[in-house]
Amino acid sequence: MTNKKYGKILITTMLIFVILVSTAAAAPLLNKGAGKKNWKYFNDVTEDLSWAKDAIDKMYLKGIIKGYGPGIFKPKHHVTQLESIIFALRVMGWEDEALKLENIPAKVQNIKSISWILGYNYVAEALEQGILTEDELYDFNPNKQAKRYDVAKYIIRALGMEEEAQDKMNVSLAFKDAKQIPKDAVGYVALAYELELMVGDDKGKFYPNKPVTRAEMAVLISRIDEGVEIIDKQSNIGEIVKVDVKKLSITVLLRNNVEKTYKVIDQVPVYIDKSFYDLGDLKQGDMVQLIFNDDGKVIFIHVREKDMKKLIKTLEGEITSIKLGDDPSVTIKTYDKKEGTYKITKDSKITIDGRKTKIRDLEIGDRVKARVRANNEIVELSVIMEEELEGELVYISQKTMTIKIETDKGKTHTFKVDEDAKIYKDNKKSSFEDLEKGDYVELIIYKDEVTRIDAESAEEEITELEGILKELTIGKKDYIVVLVEDEKDDDKYVEWKLELSKDVIVKIDGKKSDLRKLETGFYVELEIKDGLVLVIEAEKD
Repeated sequence: MTNKKYGKILITTMLIFVILVSTAAAAPLLNKGAGKKNWKYFNDVTEDLSWAKDAIDKMYLKGIIKGYGPGIFKPKHHVTQLESIIFALRVMGWEDEALKLENIPAKVQNIKSISWILGYNYVAEALEQGILTEDELYDFNPNKQAKRYDVAKYIIRALGMEEEAQDKMNVSLAFKDAKQIPKDAVGYVALAYELELMVGDDKGKFYPNKPVTRAEMAVLISRIDEGVEIIDKQSNIGEIVKVDVKKLSITVLLRNNVEKTYKVIDQVPVYIDKSFYDLGDLKQGDMVQLIFNDDGKVIFIHVREKDMKKLIKTLEGEITSIKLGDDPSVTIKTYDKKEGTYKITKDSKITIDGRKTKIRDLEIGDRVKARVRANNEIVELSVIMEEELEGELVYISQKTMTIKIETDKGKTHTFKVDEDAKIYKDNKKSSFEDLEKGDYVELIIYKDEVTRIDAESAEEEITELEGILKELTIGKKDYIVVLVEDEKDDDKYVEWKLELSKDVIVKIDGKKSDLRKLETGFYVELEIKDGLVLVIEAEKD
């Protein structure tokens, strides 16, 4: 939860945003950074692959291209037809939709050469998004190496530019080996070249039939990533307001014109202009994309150009006008008061509360998030039904289950709390009766009713805790679960789960010991700072 010191109003959605940042030369350095970093994630990405290294690292950190284990990328391995489709779905933000598919069309299930069960999901989603056609399914070979002209076709279709590609099918390409490009692929290659996504070599050749390596695919996908803004669960986009290197936090101004502070992992990679830097190298006003882990911490920061022309951009705002008929469109006023009209096509995907719908179901005043192509055609438009708000609790009515909060800007908001709302206070499951005036709260609101409250006591942060050791988890992150006496009932215990510092000090019966020597049932006293356990003092009896 955002520290009350920086408490900011947050209106967002359970959908995801993406965050972009620019490198304005006049912007002040917030901290003194160490400069360019030489990160090394893969041992097999050698000196001869320096042209691809940063793209490989960036796409790996964003989760778009995976490795083969610690330090192994296999950059010279060729990608398959299925892999190239998966990469296209990921860079466009459609992987979650693929993995959620429950009903796989029979025509996809009939592809017997798919050996991986989730492969059917990806192919089905590729069919849904127009990356593959039904006719192509009959001879689709997922294990066949993807050639350069194949990849050009997949990425242009993923970008929703099939019509533009068809218009270029008869153009004459300047490549010396242009005659080797299949006639039905000329338009895709022409458009990929025009967009500077795929280029030829210094000899003027395109090599359309050459299989694509993983290193080459990383560079291509990285170029697409630069021009595409994604609505994604693991990322957010905004402008840097503040960076605190000591507290490992970053505050950004989001697209909905509100500020949000996020925790950052130690030594977080910062990607600026095709190289890696430190957290301290960020500048106020930079436009950034933040990537989060499952705990909500920032694990990667991508600084991006504010004025760069986007293949697909993300908008968030309110519908001010709707046009039905032969050329349907919607007009959206964004939170920075800019208004634009965007075309709805037969391929535009419209959803309300996650359900597919039509333009006729939209209403003036709907808050929406949209992805729009450079030609102002809508790719996706989602009506925002759920929002978040945070601030200080200034009024509570137990009788009517009503609360009023005040944001840091002094605005007050009053809400009815749903009787089935989930309520947590100081990281513990609680009830409406546990809320107190002065608590700092984050609310999730659905149709003007609060469905979840995460509250933080107005009291100081807990720095000590004692109880009985119930569970210890040792892995990438270490956690301890402690049973603590309930202050209101001595016969009851409350479970506390806390993350351990990497340098946690362990003492057993007064003597320095090892984490692995702790046992269930030990009585423990914990010293805590910034939510991390720094010291564990345990007693065997």
